[in-house]
Amino acid sequence: MKKTAILILIVSIFSSNCASFRKENRILTNYLDEKVHPESAPAKIALAPVFIPVGLTSLVLDVFIIHPITVIPDAIEDTYKVVWKDPSGGVVFQAVVFLPKIAISPIVFIVSFLGRSGFDI
Repeated sequence: MKKTAILILIVSIFSSNCASFRKENRILTNYLDEKVHPESAPAKIALAPVFIPVGLTSLVLDVFIIHPITVIPDAIEDTYKVVWKDPSGGVVFQAVVFLPKIAISPIVFIVSFLGRSGFDI
């Protein structure tokens, strides 16, 4: 049972549209790739003990810190479009739904933020 669940998880990760697999979402790693590129094979081998940990650290920072920060404005815009833009009904109706809109706004933001952070939406 556990092996089946792990297999399903692995297949879903590799077949999904994960944001960390897209090159344009890895800002720090792309910057390091552009700036650091030793030409000769001995230089690459000699610098591997430094480049491998730095590269892994940059990937972790991209996936868990930098990319989520860059999707915050999009999540705010999604929240505005879903909850606040184009109010329907009159003034009384808008007064009645004002508090529910305030209550639902953080939920919509969190769902949008998590969706945009994890998947390339």
